[in-house]
Amino acid sequence: MAALEKESSTTFLQIPRSSKSSLGITQPLLVFQIQLHPEKSFTLELILLDSDRQKRRFHLSTKFKEVDANNLHVCIPWVQPEREQWTNVAINLVDLIQSFSPPGSDVVYFGLESFSIQPVCRLRKIFTLP
Repeated sequence: MAALEKESSTTFLQIPRSSKSSLGITQPLLVFQIQLHPEKSFTLELILLDSDRQKRRFHLSTKFKEVDANNLHVCIPWVQPEREQWTNVAINLVDLIQSFSPPGSDVVYFGLESFSIQPVCRLRKIFTLP
């Protein structure tokens, strides 16, 4: 288990550690076993690669109140009813790319390049599913 408990802009978990590396994960489901602090903010950043080899950045955070999107960057409110309890959060990466692609686009999910998590939270497991 990893505990990210210090709330600051310099405290985060980034996978892979180097921003020049790539995970290259092509499985469509990313699952986190996570426990959020009841009164603290939480941010998850996903960098996905689409079929045009374009990197797209998705920010899911308790700090956002509404969706804000452009072609390369999407901010999505993180709404989780259960805090202080362990929760399995499954993110469908294929649907994420398709939901925020330009209308009429045939762009599809190609892979997960990296992700980072900013506190405050506890992580039990992070894994992918086909």
